[in-house]
Amino acid sequence: MAENKRTKKKGSTKKVKSILRKEDRSFFEELINTPSPTGFEWTGQKVWMDYITPFVDETFVDTYGTAVATINPGQDYKVVIEAHCDEISWFVNYVTDN
Repeated sequence: MAENKRTKKKGSTKKVKSILRKEDRSFFEELINTPSPTGFEWTGQKVWMDYITPFVDETFVDTYGTAVATINPGQDYKVVIEAHCDEISWFVNYVTDN
């Protein structure tokens, strides 16, 4: 794990281990740099689902476009993680000379 330095008092530092792995940071950077405008979220969803798949039992996208991951599906007690992956965007329909 990576180590970060945090200042506790002026002139002294304490090393703190980061909870993020290199793979986690790479995932986050890829996710925030993947275009995923409203109506075309599948690129962002794919990045998220590829990352989370090893940690869960089931993944799917529902009819509303929400990416879902489930641990212990079909049981009385389960964990459901949902992610909606669209971003604010502008669509240009056409450009004129004016």
